[in-house]
Amino acid sequence: MDLLVDASNIEPFFSLQLEREIFEITTRLHPKMIPTLLRVARRVLGWIEPLLYTFLRIEVGETKDAYAGALWHALASKPLDFFPNAARKMIFSNWSSEFFGQRKKNVWSDPELEHMFRMCPGITDLFITGELQKSLLPLFETMQPIRLTMGANIVEEPLDFGFLFFLRLTHFHLFGLGNSLPADWPGWRTLSRLPALTHLVVAGAGVGPLLLANLPRLRVIVLYIKDRTEVEEVERMRDPRIVVVNKSDKFMADWNLRAQGSDDAWVHADAFISRAVWQGRMADIWKS
Repeated sequence: MDLLVDASNIEPFFSLQLEREIFEITTRLHPKMIPTLLRVARRVLGWIEPLLYTFLRIEVGETKDAYAGALWHALASKPLDFFPNAARKMIFSNWSSEFFGQRKKNVWSDPELEHMFRMCPGITDLFITGELQKSLLPLFETMQPIRLTMGANIVEEPLDFGFLFFLRLTHFHLFGLGNSLPADWPGWRTLSRLPALTHLVVAGAGVGPLLLANLPRLRVIVLYIKDRTEVEEVERMRDPRIVVVNKSDKFMADWNLRAQGSDDAWVHADAFISRAVWQGRMADIWKS
């Protein structure tokens, strides 16, 4: 039995544009109502279903959970233009665990991952965490995100920021896992290859002078610091583009705020810089 009602012959009470806006706002405010709203009418299904796939979560592990199975089914069954038009934000988590010295093999094959990424060229905001081998980067070749949060084991395998994947980045949050990225990390100098980069988040004050010198287009650089010594080091730089944050463990929560449409650290950093410029004074320190 088809549970979808064909309401095409029913005179709408509101205009279609207003009706659609009402349903989309309701969906964002009350996501648990989505299963019910999908059954209201065929036109509502067409409006609401893409919102289910605006934010995607892809976790590479030893098992495929129910969400991964449903996502894979949708990728295989939806029209070819569905995901390019729907998917805008993605978390890609590439972790694998070790037991008794043996690493379990990920159940997602490279062709499967490549297919998922290829079907989502409209991703503008991407969070990558875990083990980022160089062999994975070609799988992202169809994506050119504007905002990227990357926390991965990239100390031993420096990234080439000339890769096409990075070229549209305007906002970049870069941090290492396990080991902080040292000031002599080769990747810092290749950041200058990013033609659109205006906002950058990194940990530590030591790398600040190098980045400020190599990235003249930066409007905001957020430095996560640990102690007063680093604060004094930043103060000596005397650059109005610097914002200092004394907490670095909120990056995941901050990304989720942005994914949900709320103000994130970038909004606050921009406001801080604008406020300092408007007041006509130097202000380097902003404590979250």
